[in-house]
Amino acid sequence: MAEAIQRSKRMLRTIKQNVLFSAAHIGNYLPTTVWPLGTVSHEGSTIPVIMNELKLLKKKIKKQKAAMPSAF
Repeated sequence: MAEAIQRSKRMLRTIKQNVLFSAAHIGNYLPTTVWPLGTVSHEGSTIPVIMNELKLLKKKIKKQKAAMPSAF
């Protein structure tokens, strides 16, 4: 149960970071750029969001590997 609470807190922190990053990006770039450049910029901003989410997945995979018995 404690692990589930810890994981949910980490997930909520990551979600908040992603929302703040996206809002800041849209607020800074979208009103001042031309449409095609704004689209490319917005699509490029998804990369840090994806990388942030992959951190959560990486931690989950490490825990699963540690829990698996070795074959040798």
